[in-house]
Amino acid sequence: MTKVYAAYTERNWVRQNYVRNTGSNFGAIPGNVIKSYDTEPFVNRPGDTVYMLDGVGHRNRSYRFVGAESRYQQDFQFFGIKNQLDAGLRYHYETADVKYIDGPSTPDYAIYGNGFENPPTGAASSEYSLAKSGNIRDHEVNNTKSIAGFAQNSFKFYDCFSIIPGVRYETFTQNRTILRQQTVNPATNQPDPNSPSQEVDKGSRHTYHVVIPGLGLTYDIRKNAGWIKDVTWFAGAHKGFSPPRYQDALNNSGVVNRIDPEYSYNYETGFRGDITNYLNAQVTYFDLNYVNQIIITSSASGNDSASSAKNGGRTYSRGLESNVTFDPAKFFDVSFKLPIDLIYTRADAKMNQYSIDTSKVTANQSLLDFMVTQKDKNGNYVPYVSRDTATLALSFIHQKGFYARAEYQYFSAQYHDDTNTRTAYWADLVTDPLGKKVLQYLNITSNSSGETGVIPAYGLVNVSMGYKDPVKRWTLFITGKNLADVRYISGRLPEGIQVGPFRQINVGATFEL
Repeated sequence: MTKVYAAYTERNWVRQNYVRNTGSNFGAIPGNVIKSYDTEPFVNRPGDTVYMLDGVGHRNRSYRFVGAESRYQQDFQFFGIKNQLDAGLRYHYETADVKYIDGPSTPDYAIYGNGFENPPTGAASSEYSLAKSGNIRDHEVNNTKSIAGFAQNSFKFYDCFSIIPGVRYETFTQNRTILRQQTVNPATNQPDPNSPSQEVDKGSRHTYHVVIPGLGLTYDIRKNAGWIKDVTWFAGAHKGFSPPRYQDALNNSGVVNRIDPEYSYNYETGFRGDITNYLNAQVTYFDLNYVNQIIITSSASGNDSASSAKNGGRTYSRGLESNVTFDPAKFFDVSFKLPIDLIYTRADAKMNQYSIDTSKVTANQSLLDFMVTQKDKNGNYVPYVSRDTATLALSFIHQKGFYARAEYQYFSAQYHDDTNTRTAYWADLVTDPLGKKVLQYLNITSNSSGETGVIPAYGLVNVSMGYKDPVKRWTLFITGKNLADVRYISGRLPEGIQVGPFRQINVGATFEL
């Protein structure tokens, strides 16, 4: 079987420029402020005020990809052993055109500093006059070409035990061409935000060759025997691979960064099957071990070319994943299903080999002094991984094509950074005779900006319903996400609290040709 695929996506969005009352802006209000948001109007703490400015940044991006994939499957016997061979080839090409357009100030009303009877003394902007376009500050084109092949064979013994070895080989090339950017500081390899934009037309490429092996085992413990209908034990081991992003593998000077790809060695084992006609279950233990973890420092400007990354240490994620489905409708002779799903995952994701980045040592600092200031992150939780996630869902599925589903999803608290920083909003002003503040004894940082800290747990209610024609293969549907309209923090990157999506109602249709 061979399939050809292609897609084009355009993502243009705009964000009003803003600064916080930190650094040079602490105690000094910028001259081009349109509106300000102050969480503490009676005091002034670094980070507690956001000044919305009269300029905007347009982040315009377009993505295209095209590819072809061919798969082959063959059943055969070899020395009396049943075999099933799966093999395939894939060619994939993708490109991204990334632009940052700097929207200038666009005044829309006059200022009469000497009274309305006199000529205007100046002009100012309101939040209704933000620029719809501007000048291209940054422009780059990235693309990837990939050729991959895989082969997997299932050896089945005695119709109940299977050994499934497989291997995948992939070679791909990343190209990054920077057409326009601000002047790059050679010491940091980052653009100088105060420099003018200029045409540069520079680029570089990097090619990877990857071999990814894997092995799977399955054993049918019971098959239609006794009151247990079907239970299978399974296990697997495979290698994982993740390359750096364009802007991390190839830096702003057009030079290949010394950032290694991220590898993982993954193991799992568990049981799955139909316990009875009305009860299906699966439980899996997983052990994922990452090497050369790529640690990303997000761009404060929203421009990808300002990002930086490095190889950190090792991390692991171990835990249990379970999925139980109970269908009470199967007790009766009815034409519909009422599956109740309970999905639960417990993941213990931690860092277990933190690597100190010695490139951050300053010119007048000894290595010993630098290492004293570093925090040992061994045993810390990996950022943005919930220890507990759960879903409870009730579905209705009619054989004529009508369906509905309601679910509740729960996500436990997550850490924002690899130092597992805990914060408190209130100011910690009291200092003891030793020079320490109260929050320091509790390993808590006072923070009023929301840029760091724990991401609290949250729960969401989602509903979907529709009709799927069983013959003509078309579907009408309506979905509701976050129906309770819960306000929750989805993240703190790139520079502060990011609110999760509000209530959404979507209506649509699908057609299969």
